[in-house]
Amino acid sequence: MGGFVPNPLALGAVKAAAYAGFGWTVRPHAARPRNPVIFGLARVGAGFLVGLAFAMLLSLISADHWPDHWIYLLFLVPRLLLWAALLHVWFRPRGGARALLLWSLAGTAVSAAVDLIVFQLSEKIPWLSMAIC
Repeated sequence: MGGFVPNPLALGAVKAAAYAGFGWTVRPHAARPRNPVIFGLARVGAGFLVGLAFAMLLSLISADHWPDHWIYLLFLVPRLLLWAALLHVWFRPRGGARALLLWSLAGTAVSAAVDLIVFQLSEKIPWLSMAIC
């Protein structure tokens, strides 16, 4: 049994670039216009850690029989909370809680879009995938 999965290094690099680009978009609307490239790298690292912790939590409640799309939808909750926390700490978007929520929802949409695009292209672009056995 074998196959291919998305290359985690390639996925991390694509996500870091996308998140840095998102940071460049947020920066002009921020009370703290900090470095968006470092933000992108921090968001990838924090996302890995939060995702790992959430996956471990799901394994404790026997979510292994749940459909994949349910699990993906559940991951949107910590993803949204992580976006909100990092955007608030890093940039402090002007406009209060409403602006923070809107930027966080947009960031969550970027994350989901990157996932879908990379997972679709990983079968067509060699460096986006790696073999498993």
